[in-house]
Amino acid sequence: MHALPLYLLYIISYTIESKAFSEQHKGMSIILGDLNMGPGSSPGNYDFILTQGYVDAVKDSMLGKDAKREDVLDFDTWDPKNILNANGVHAHCAKDRIDHVFLLEDAPLQVENVNR
Repeated sequence: MHALPLYLLYIISYTIESKAFSEQHKGMSIILGDLNMGPGSSPGNYDFILTQGYVDAVKDSMLGKDAKREDVLDFDTWDPKNILNANGVHAHCAKDRIDHVFLLEDAPLQVENVNR
């Protein structure tokens, strides 16, 4: 058995709590922010959130609901060549989209515009 990183345990816990909250409040649940994981570098973490009934609202806004995870990989928000990252301890990490907006599938919310 592998130990899960603390941030992943937090995401799992928050996802479960958020889903329970949403069941009581008509789909008003959102997970957003810099989650330090993405569809390219950590697909297991990304896919876990999707299996809990959430959708990638950024992907849907940019490319439509039928787009695949791979279709949005070029829209990265983490670039190791960025001057702020290039000399840091994470300069070796791959480019990825680590900033997210996840909504429950039936949420009465949507992302209208995505800009870099």
